[in-house]
Amino acid sequence: MRQAPASQVCVNGFIGLLWTSLEELILIKVIVKQIFTITLT
Repeated sequence: MRQAPASQVCVNGFIGLLWTSLEELILIKVIVKQIFTITLT
């Protein structure tokens, strides 16, 4: 197993973090939408 360059690891970690927060944002939006739909009807 070859060691990946530090910059590559950094970029991968950063992209992973971005993706995770993006997924969480989408999840929050969906939940909020659901709550609004339930309370309005």
